[in-house]
Amino acid sequence: MDTKAEVYRHLFATHPHATIVFGLIDGRIEEVNEAALILYGYTRDEMIGLPIEALAAAPEAKLHKRKDGSVLAIEAQQSTVSVEGREVGVSVIRQIHPNMRTDG
Repeated sequence: MDTKAEVYRHLFATHPHATIVFGLIDGRIEEVNEAALILYGYTRDEMIGLPIEALAAAPEAKLHKRKDGSVLAIEAQQSTVSVEGREVGVSVIRQIHPNMRTDG
Protein backbone atom coordinates (compact mmCIF):
# COMPACT_ATOMS: atom_id res chain seq x y z
CA MET A 1 0.00 0.00 0.00
CA ASP A 2 1.42 3.30 -1.07
CA THR A 3 -0.23 5.92 1.12
CA LYS A 4 -1.63 6.31 4.60
CA ALA A 5 -5.04 6.85 3.03
CA GLU A 6 -4.84 3.44 1.36
CA VAL A 7 -3.77 1.81 4.62
CA TYR A 8 -6.68 3.37 6.51
CA ARG A 9 -9.12 2.45 3.75
CA HIS A 10 -7.91 -1.16 3.93
CA LEU A 11 -8.29 -1.19 7.73
CA PHE A 12 -11.85 0.13 7.43
CA ALA A 13 -12.80 -2.30 4.67
CA THR A 14 -11.42 -5.38 6.42
CA HIS A 15 -12.37 -4.60 10.04
CA PRO A 16 -14.14 -7.69 11.43
CA HIS A 17 -16.97 -5.69 13.06
CA ALA A 18 -19.65 -3.80 11.18
CA THR A 19 -18.48 -0.22 10.75
CA ILE A 20 -20.78 2.56 9.57
CA VAL A 21 -19.95 6.20 8.79
CA PHE A 22 -22.90 8.60 8.92
CA GLY A 23 -23.53 12.31 8.64
CA LEU A 24 -24.01 14.07 11.96
CA ILE A 25 -26.37 16.65 10.50
CA ASP A 26 -28.66 14.47 8.39
CA GLY A 27 -28.04 11.09 10.08
CA ARG A 28 -27.69 9.34 6.73
CA ILE A 29 -25.28 6.48 6.17
CA GLU A 30 -22.34 7.57 4.01
CA GLU A 31 -20.07 4.51 4.05
CA VAL A 32 -20.10 0.94 5.34
CA ASN A 33 -17.65 -1.91 5.40
CA GLU A 34 -18.21 -5.46 4.18
CA ALA A 35 -18.94 -6.70 7.72
CA ALA A 36 -21.87 -4.25 7.95
CA LEU A 37 -23.29 -5.48 4.65
CA ILE A 38 -23.10 -9.08 5.85
CA LEU A 39 -24.56 -8.34 9.29
CA TYR A 40 -27.51 -6.29 8.03
CA GLY A 41 -28.15 -8.08 4.71
CA TYR A 42 -28.15 -4.98 2.51
CA THR A 43 -26.14 -4.26 -0.62
CA ARG A 44 -23.83 -1.24 -0.44
CA ASP A 45 -26.15 0.74 -2.75
CA GLU A 46 -29.16 -0.04 -0.55
CA MET A 47 -27.42 0.91 2.68
CA ILE A 48 -25.75 4.14 1.57
CA GLY A 49 -28.22 6.97 2.12
CA LEU A 50 -30.39 5.16 4.67
CA PRO A 51 -31.03 7.06 7.89
CA ILE A 52 -28.93 5.45 10.63
CA GLU A 53 -32.17 5.13 12.64
CA ALA A 54 -33.52 2.72 10.01
CA LEU A 55 -31.31 0.03 11.54
CA ALA A 56 -32.71 0.40 15.05
CA ALA A 57 -35.48 -1.95 16.14
CA ALA A 58 -35.40 -0.63 19.70
CA PRO A 59 -32.46 1.67 20.49
CA GLU A 60 -33.01 1.63 24.25
CA ALA A 61 -32.67 -2.17 24.23
CA LYS A 62 -29.73 -2.21 21.80
CA LEU A 63 -31.71 -4.10 19.20
CA HIS A 64 -31.19 -3.60 15.49
CA LYS A 65 -32.99 -5.07 12.52
CA ARG A 66 -31.73 -6.59 9.33
CA LYS A 67 -33.12 -5.94 5.87
CA ASP A 68 -35.23 -9.11 6.19
CA GLY A 69 -36.83 -7.76 9.40
CA SER A 70 -35.09 -10.16 11.77
CA VAL A 71 -33.86 -8.57 14.99
CA LEU A 72 -30.38 -8.84 16.48
CA ALA A 73 -28.89 -7.77 19.80
CA ILE A 74 -25.92 -5.47 19.32
CA GLU A 75 -23.21 -3.66 21.16
CA ALA A 76 -22.10 -0.39 19.54
CA GLN A 77 -19.32 2.10 20.06
CA GLN A 78 -19.78 5.52 18.48
CA SER A 79 -17.35 8.35 17.98
CA THR A 80 -17.06 11.56 16.04
CA VAL A 81 -14.15 12.06 13.65
CA SER A 82 -13.10 14.79 11.25
CA VAL A 83 -13.00 13.70 7.62
CA GLU A 84 -11.98 16.14 4.90
CA GLY A 85 -12.78 19.10 7.14
CA ARG A 86 -16.15 17.97 8.45
CA GLU A 87 -17.29 15.91 11.39
CA VAL A 88 -18.96 12.53 10.83
CA GLY A 89 -20.16 9.81 13.15
CA VAL A 90 -18.54 6.39 13.14
CA SER A 91 -20.32 3.43 14.68
CA VAL A 92 -18.63 0.05 15.22
CA ILE A 93 -21.25 -2.62 15.81
CA ARG A 94 -20.90 -6.14 17.13
CA GLN A 95 -23.65 -8.70 17.39
CA ILE A 96 -23.63 -9.89 21.01
CA HIS A 97 -25.96 -12.89 20.86
CA PRO A 98 -25.50 -14.46 17.40
CA ASN A 99 -27.97 -17.24 18.14
CA MET A 100 -30.66 -14.83 19.36
CA ARG A 101 -32.79 -13.95 16.36
CA THR A 102 -36.42 -13.00 16.62
CA ASP A 103 -38.80 -11.92 13.93
CA GLY A 104 -39.08 -8.14 13.82
